[in-house]
Amino acid sequence: MTHIITLTERAQATAKGFKKYPEHQQLVYGVESVVEAELPSPTVDLNGARSFISDLCLDLEVDVPSVERRKIDGRFVACASYRHYEITFRASTVSTLTLCHELSHLLVSQHAGHHKEWRNKFVDIARQAVSFEHGALLYNLYNRCGLSTAWK
Repeated sequence: MTHIITLTERAQATAKGFKKYPEHQQLVYGVESVVEAELPSPTVDLNGARSFISDLCLDLEVDVPSVERRKIDGRFVACASYRHYEITFRASTVSTLTLCHELSHLLVSQHAGHHKEWRNKFVDIARQAVSFEHGALLYNLYNRCGLSTAWK
């Protein structure tokens, strides 16, 4: 793996491509882009996504959201709906890290956005469901980019 300083610089540079979002959200997306490039997570189709989320939710002892594939806002790969308790993605496949990202939204306060409460949940879920390395890299890059995150 490339040195952590180089990865941090790449995350910060990538974040600049998300200019229409608040700075912390730009950095969240920049970090995730680098993590997916450095440690690609498995991709799954709709049935695989439903199975992945169902198994994960059973492990976490939380309600299982519906998982759907349909047209959504082109700015997003996937989205979470609190109102429908649903994860939606638009392409024929989606990464398991993206599914963890969206599930994390459903498991924290609707107003958590991409702030610390959400980042903590995402790191924890990614570590458990994808790999320890994914969780550790997210944690380290978030903190090195100035986004506080707790390790549980």
